[in-house]
Amino acid sequence: MQGDTITSVQKTGLHRTEKEAERKGAAQMIAAGGNLRYTGSHYRIGATGLFYRFDRPYIHTLPQYARYNLVGQQCYNADIDYAVRYHRCFLSGESAMGKRGYAFLHHLQYTSGSSLRVRLTHRYYAHDYWAWFSRAFAEGSQVQNENGWYVATELSPWRGIRWFASADLFSFPWWKYRISKPSQGMDLWTRLTWEPARQMSMYANYRYKRKERDVTGTKGAVILPTHHHRWRYRWNYQPLSFLGFRTTADYNRFHSQGEEVAEGYQVTQMIRGELLGSAFKWEVQGSYFHTDDHDSRVYISEKNLLYAFYTPSFSGRGWRWGVHLRWDFRKWGMVMAKWGQTRYSDREVIGSGNDQINGSVKSDLQPLMRLSW
Repeated sequence: MQGDTITSVQKTGLHRTEKEAERKGAAQMIAAGGNLRYTGSHYRIGATGLFYRFDRPYIHTLPQYARYNLVGQQCYNADIDYAVRYHRCFLSGESAMGKRGYAFLHHLQYTSGSSLRVRLTHRYYAHDYWAWFSRAFAEGSQVQNENGWYVATELSPWRGIRWFASADLFSFPWWKYRISKPSQGMDLWTRLTWEPARQMSMYANYRYKRKERDVTGTKGAVILPTHHHRWRYRWNYQPLSFLGFRTTADYNRFHSQGEEVAEGYQVTQMIRGELLGSAFKWEVQGSYFHTDDHDSRVYISEKNLLYAFYTPSFSGRGWRWGVHLRWDFRKWGMVMAKWGQTRYSDREVIGSGNDQINGSVKSDLQPLMRLSW
């Protein structure tokens, strides 16, 4: 806040420090909207409208790359969505407008029984499109400043074997974070899944992403492409109905022209089980990670509390441990808890500022209780 102007909005929901606590209730927003939809036997069409207003003007202080982000005190969005099914083809999409800019998203899918599926998606989000609440398929984190084509196919040539491949070609008409010009890139991904037995499955996938980025220290004068390769192998085995295992191995390779190659890898082992007729469930997971820098960081998925998704990233060298417990008692009660600990072997201080930990170990604990009646 600066006087009677909103300069930024904190979306973390955290109030750990005095400064963060002071931001609570500093600004208010009112929002109202509605949706109308008509559904037929093979189609549907709908319209949505949304209006929202801050209690004071919102004027962000972000750098040049955010020049066309939403500003002002009030805004609106309106869109029309549709879906049509004809035999093995399915077409759907949405066209939207805001106080400024337009956005379009359309999907076409063809399915041939259970053995073949092909999907084509086109998206166009204007560089000046304003939509505070929008969420959609995109390479970036916002529904803004993006144009792209995505094609994917899934094939099951034999029982127990599935192959998936996709290609995403995208461009950004305006600047992005760490890129001081319009840019473009691609994202290629493929996965082969094999289920040799009912109790066992495994998959291997490879992903390649190419984007452009400012060279550090050149202030945007030098821009070079970056290349990111990712490999993963995962094995699942459940010998008994109340006992299961999962092993995951990742390897990353990141490089840019004229710079050293950065590499990273991680290995994770998870064991889960059930007791007392599945009333008590537990899961234990351990990981070792080793990366050269932040660009070669690895992501380790963890089971979280209800309605929460958690896939933290790790860089450097160290271990990550986690325990997840759930107990369902009677028909009206449930207790859940998650404990995790990260132990680094390449540093003595974690984080900075108010988040700094003077040590190489970071722990977290999350409990939850639910009562239903």
